Amino acid sequence: MRPFLKKSSAVPKRFIVYGPRILHPSLRFKCINEQENIWSVRITRGYRALGIMEGDTVTWFWIGNHDDYKRFFT
Repeated sequence: MRPFLKKSSAVPKRFIVYGPRILHPSLRFKCINEQENIWSVRITRGYRALGIMEGDTVTWFWIGNHDDYKRFFT
């Protein structure tokens, strides 16, 4: 099953085009909270996005710099 990126105004257009390629190793797509099914993906070297996976759809709820990601989510 390949996740689908749900379009949101907060998600850069170039990020949405990944579609099924979100599983590419360079994006470092990984589950960071199994209980709440929260996933992290690398946008750039310094930015991450977090989303909740439901079936084959990821709904992104947070995009921010890596320092904030480390402070709040690890």
